[in-house]
Amino acid sequence: MKKLLKNFLKIFWVIPVKKNRIVFRSSHGTKYNCNPKYISEYLQNNFKGKFEHVWIFDKDSIENHKYLEQSGIVVVNQKSLKGILYMITAKFLIDNHGLVSYIPIRKEQIVINTWHGGGSYKKEYSESTDEHKKYMKMMYDTTDAFISSCRKFSICNLKSIYESDPSKILEIGMPRNDLFWHENEAIKSKVKKELGISQDSRIVLYAPTFRYNADTEIYMLNPNEICKACEKRFGGHFVFVTRFHPFVEKRYIESGDSNFIISNQYEDMQELLYATDVLISDYSSCLWDASLSYIPSFIYAADLEYYSEKRNFHTPIKEWPYPLAETEDELVKNIREFDENKYKENVDSHHKALGSFESGKACEKIAEYILEKFQLSK
Repeated sequence: MKKLLKNFLKIFWVIPVKKNRIVFRSSHGTKYNCNPKYISEYLQNNFKGKFEHVWIFDKDSIENHKYLEQSGIVVVNQKSLKGILYMITAKFLIDNHGLVSYIPIRKEQIVINTWHGGGSYKKEYSESTDEHKKYMKMMYDTTDAFISSCRKFSICNLKSIYESDPSKILEIGMPRNDLFWHENEAIKSKVKKELGISQDSRIVLYAPTFRYNADTEIYMLNPNEICKACEKRFGGHFVFVTRFHPFVEKRYIESGDSNFIISNQYEDMQELLYATDVLISDYSSCLWDASLSYIPSFIYAADLEYYSEKRNFHTPIKEWPYPLAETEDELVKNIREFDENKYKENVDSHHKALGSFESGKACEKIAEYILEKFQLSK
């Protein structure tokens, strides 16, 4: 059906591509966040009026993002005829996962996949379906540029592109991570205000990644014990904040402890990380993001053996700079014995080993790429 729809939609190719139109989508059309958000805002702030900004969302997310229209952004339903026409006639399509599979891409369009994770940690699931593999091939074939956070990501995570056409890889770092190169106390204040946290409290953020068919128990931690450990080691009053992958969020909330703050309603993970004083995760690339500003970060991997067997890693987990624990007791011990100086040395070595491209100038560099392509099309 998707193939038939894709061929049918080619009738709209009679409408010319609008050379200054950029269509953005993030998190499959559910959020205004991640790399597309930071690219969009950089272009708006630095090249005001030069481009038409269009953000496409799924129908359940449209109303929550109507406020973007106040800044001149066009907000449309990605599955509406209007949304489809915007995608078919945009010069640039920017997405952090991959293309809308039924949209026929024209040779004069530029497709940019910003990806949604830095570093080079977990591998793709080996159980990927044939349909998913076909989609990935289509995405690789029709994408003009992939953004990479580090050399190892280019070599491992984008292996087929690196081997066949490495010029497609923009080794510039993640635009969303430019945030960590600038002091902005207003963001910390905003995060705490929206989450209902007092301004003088500190945040320990627990942000595990997604697993297929994982038991809810895998994610469980005792908020009080974790906060006590953080307070003992780092001082101040800590609040336990959780951030779960959308695929597991409901399962955890239904069966979890209510003695903590759930932050999934806060759309921008980078701002949440920016306001975080201590991070706990497992295999998520948010560890990479947090390491750019040396936020004390810890791995809690209760299912490490199983996860390693089912998915495994491009970079062995024991080579990551974050203290590793497979039990809560080990995690508490790691927090209490955290050595800040050693951690910074390990993080610097890690960035060097993976060949980090992060510099705080990714938005500037992707803007240069877009402007170059825009000028060539005029």
